[in-house]
Amino acid sequence: MPPPLPVPTSTSPAAPGTPTALLHRLVPLRRFEVASQLAVLLAATLGLGMPLPLPVMLSAIGVLPLANLVLRRQLHSLAGRDAAAGEKLVLAQLAVDVAVLAVLLYCAGGSANPFVSMLLVPLTLVAASLSAPYVAAMAALTLGAYSLLMVVYHPLPTPRLDLSALDALFAPAEGSEHVHSGFGLHVVGMWFNFVASATVVGIFVTRLARALREREQALAEAREQALRHEHLIGIATLAAGSAHKLGTPLSTLAVTLHELRRERPDDAELQDELALLEDQVGRCKTILKEIAAAAEPARTPLPVADWLAALADEWQVIRPRARLVCDLSGAGTTPVAPERALENALLNLLDNAADATPEGGEPLRFTGRIDGDRLILSIADRGPGPGALGQRLGAPVASSKRDGLGIGYFLANAAVERLGGQVSLVPRDDGPGTLTRIDLPLIRLGPGPATPDTP
Repeated sequence: MPPPLPVPTSTSPAAPGTPTALLHRLVPLRRFEVASQLAVLLAATLGLGMPLPLPVMLSAIGVLPLANLVLRRQLHSLAGRDAAAGEKLVLAQLAVDVAVLAVLLYCAGGSANPFVSMLLVPLTLVAASLSAPYVAAMAALTLGAYSLLMVVYHPLPTPRLDLSALDALFAPAEGSEHVHSGFGLHVVGMWFNFVASATVVGIFVTRLARALREREQALAEAREQALRHEHLIGIATLAAGSAHKLGTPLSTLAVTLHELRRERPDDAELQDELALLEDQVGRCKTILKEIAAAAEPARTPLPVADWLAALADEWQVIRPRARLVCDLSGAGTTPVAPERALENALLNLLDNAADATPEGGEPLRFTGRIDGDRLILSIADRGPGPGALGQRLGAPVASSKRDGLGIGYFLANAAVERLGGQVSLVPRDDGPGTLTRIDLPLIRLGPGPATPDTP
């Protein structure tokens, strides 16, 4: 009697539920199929003494390894071809399995063989992976094989082993005259057939359902990311329009400050305050120029440590009253040329840390180090801690400041995530405060593939 088709046990490099994935699973499946068929033939002939036509059945089983060799060669040429080619190949390969199973059933009782319903397994696999025309073709093939086996077959030989005890075990409570030799064996075969069919279909459907859940989750994440990008585009459009409008009032303010300095040259304290205001106005103009030049080519690459040091110096110009301690000894000398959006994100995170730190409190600590192919930055403050903000990081309404607009962390997180990085806010281990950790891939920061330095 032919054995059931085995359950695929290997993982496919293709996505589950696709023709390519099914083809990859057919290779190990057939190996177990051949082994189980040979084992059943051995048990039937030697164990039960059934005189089966072994030459024909062994020849049919020998077709499966040859089909596997052909399939392995076809899989190499399948890459880059359209989906229809994969579906045609699946139908052709499973047609071989149906033909082999039909030959084995023909030699062992035809449709009366308890394993005849295994013809449904190839149909189930096709129905779960292929389009409707191929499902219809496989249904016609299996139905034709089953119908033919109803009228054309070799009767199943009677076992030479005495199975009267097995027949008596499955005899009905009344009407035992209907019990005949081989009835118990047929019932046992039907049970094994049900177990095998349920196992194959159950495992395959479970894997398919898991693949569908993973795809739904990926689609949900893609939709969420698309919404974030749409929000970013809206903010960028508004920022570009605001930058264009701010040019005139900033120029007016710069002229007014210059005139005030000329009118009050003897007031040293006022001169210092006006100089600070002029620096801030100049910084605002620089930011507007950077927005206009955002599409320009990348700047000259700098070593990581030098780039971070320049960024810290730039932030000190923006926040002259804030105190910052830098530790960039582990940053190395790998050349990088990051985009300005990332620098603005880091400046924004430094601003948020400075705003959270009480006036006159401990200085901010800005550290950078290279860990393998990643750049790890951290900003430590002595503020009240991240609280619920750490869980809502990246949301456009997340803000730790009473009068905050709620987009600072959102923009910073978006800029870092776009480069394959991650921002996280966690409480400090050495007391109150927040540790802002930025994890970035080095390869996304440089003009080309970066070679990480070891600290």
